[in-house]
Amino acid sequence: MGLFPHLLPIDNGDYHGALQDLHVGFRYNVRAHPFMLTPFLAVAFPSYHYEHFAHSAVGTDLWEVQIGMNVGKRFAPLLPNAFLQMRYSYAMVQRVDVPIRLWTASTEFFDRENAPHSIKK
Repeated sequence: MGLFPHLLPIDNGDYHGALQDLHVGFRYNVRAHPFMLTPFLAVAFPSYHYEHFAHSAVGTDLWEVQIGMNVGKRFAPLLPNAFLQMRYSYAMVQRVDVPIRLWTASTEFFDRENAPHSIKK
């Protein structure tokens, strides 16, 4: 709560579970050897109007279009169970009346050692 607590009911220090946004995407694998190359296009939009101007808000309550590329490489036969995956995405976010740019870019790396157990089989 701090010295100056917010007056919003969502910022009261309690847990508030909620749904956030719906995400629909399309991807198509264009190359398989010597590495995987899969471009994608996705749209995210709010599932309902929710409180978004709070420290504990579930999301931004904005529409977003993402374009990007997934790149993956297996290291067989040298390392039969090893792989590396990278994802780069660029998001164009709905305009709002604030003096900041809301376009974002992100990069993710994923390797076999940090993969969930279901992928390691």
